[in-house]
Amino acid sequence: MDPSQVSFLKQGKMPCLKSVEGEMVQDPDSPYKISTKPHGDGEVHSLLHSSGVASSWKQAGKKWVVFLQDCNGLGFFSLPACLGVSIKLNLKVNCVAVPRKSGQDLSSLVSLKHSDGRSIVAALRPHQLQALLKSTEGSTADANNSSTGFSPYLGLTNQMIMELDSYLETLGQTQGVVQEVVEPVFEGEDLARPVSLQAPVTAYSFLVGGKEGVGYTSCPSWACHAPLDNSLEVAKELVAQGMPANSASAAEAGQYRAFAEVLKILGATVEMAEDQEYAGIPVSIGPLVVMEPSFATCPQEMRARFPSPENIKISSKSVLIVRGEGVVVERLDLDGSVLLDAEEGAKLTVRQLVVKNNGAKLLAHGPDATPDVTPEVALLRGYNVAVPDMRDVVISKAQGAVLIEETDEGLGAGPPPVPTERQYGCVVALLKWMGFM
Repeated sequence: MDPSQVSFLKQGKMPCLKSVEGEMVQDPDSPYKISTKPHGDGEVHSLLHSSGVASSWKQAGKKWVVFLQDCNGLGFFSLPACLGVSIKLNLKVNCVAVPRKSGQDLSSLVSLKHSDGRSIVAALRPHQLQALLKSTEGSTADANNSSTGFSPYLGLTNQMIMELDSYLETLGQTQGVVQEVVEPVFEGEDLARPVSLQAPVTAYSFLVGGKEGVGYTSCPSWACHAPLDNSLEVAKELVAQGMPANSASAAEAGQYRAFAEVLKILGATVEMAEDQEYAGIPVSIGPLVVMEPSFATCPQEMRARFPSPENIKISSKSVLIVRGEGVVVERLDLDGSVLLDAEEGAKLTVRQLVVKNNGAKLLAHGPDATPDVTPEVALLRGYNVAVPDMRDVVISKAQGAVLIEETDEGLGAGPPPVPTERQYGCVVALLKWMGFM
């Protein structure tokens, strides 16, 4: 990115309180200071307004604003589809939502109706939802459905898509100041830990009130939500409660699964690994499928790169890494590890390829592992990845167009076929998959 495209905005901090009487927490490093915490991600709205950054986007010809959760690497994966929904349904505010477990620490999207007939679509934090349900006669309980295993109230991913003109209008009217919340955790009658005022980014929904064009896009979690929120210790506690771990291992598994799921939707045969426990956290990791942006950025491009998906077979122990827009895979039987790489300006057509080797091995580390002997990334996720064998198929620009046809009889070669013509843009194709067209 060009440096002119990046802006850093510094948020403020709020005093920490240690009791319900409002006692402030003293800074451990100075008797003359109080301890503070960041004001919350919702302060971004007022910062974008006061700094003029949002207005500068308008002047630069931008039309949409996307808010992403920094720890959720899958946020970009579903973005083209969700943006397409905003365009198709003329949404001014589009909240990306996922199925949610009862009690899960995600804001919930609800429709609030006033006695005078007014209504708004708003995001509520878990404690707000519980209080509202208890005080509202006839409301649907926040309980997991016996058939789906999820609450009837969707969870918000902190990913929102705003139509810029409407967003600027709301900022001008409200200065971007959102509703603040306090989320105390008690041990008996005392606070378990200090609290402070927080401004949730999803509280923006209250600023737009009952205006039309406020909605959501519900996606399966595998397509948009695999955050790295928790340490191993916290993740184990959540798993024991039946909640998603949101650990480093779960976040990594989510990246691989997203590509595997799209391949399955296209028609490929992809064997998914069973859950294995690493550092006390069950997780399904495998196959390890990585498609770099240079190869494909959305399912429609993947369809063009795999023109005959019914001829793709991948086992659960496999590693598939693909990079380069010149790669087309027609037939692949993978029970191991392979890298398919076409440098810029080169073309690689895999007419037929069978790869059978040792694949990936996940090596769990013991409870006595220490940073001096175990890589930090392995300590974070509970295992290390070993790939003892890797079949490398790398085509340079100097080699031009190369066709791989490897059968039981040996290697064959011929001119590369004409790539499948793309009939639809990425967004349109994704909308068709999601049933909007």
